[in-house]
Amino acid sequence: MPHVTVETLVAAAAEDVFAVSQDYDARLEWDPFLRDLRFVNGSGPGIGRRVWVKARSGIEMTAEYVVYRSPELVGVKMIDGPAIFRTFGATWRFTPEGASRSRITFQYSFTLKRWTLPPISHRIAEWIFRRDMRKRIEALRRYAEQRLTIGGQS
Repeated sequence: MPHVTVETLVAAAAEDVFAVSQDYDARLEWDPFLRDLRFVNGSGPGIGRRVWVKARSGIEMTAEYVVYRSPELVGVKMIDGPAIFRTFGATWRFTPEGASRSRITFQYSFTLKRWTLPPISHRIAEWIFRRDMRKRIEALRRYAEQRLTIGGQS
């Protein structure tokens, strides 16, 4: 199963960055990937909760939280999504690197439907994911550093 990993260091506490990442009102402010999202069974993140997301590109997906360990790790798996994917899962990890610094790691794993042309289609998907993941993680870093550090909210 192909997977893509990106990470960055953030000048803010891991628990604060985790909280911002799971605040869905804030998420619509900082996340360049998302156009819209909403919970479909309950409100707020947690194991078993499902969230529908719509990307700015128009792609839609429903994902379910399979891991929720505040303030260090969240994991989701695709329940329903783009026809090209057989499976899709993502984890976001938040690791303290001192009192006011953290490492954020995004990892996406996926398999494509048989009618695609692996390994070429996997390489293309990996490239697209890596590009989009870098934009997202950098947007989260900027948002967290502006909102959670000196000169921001903290």
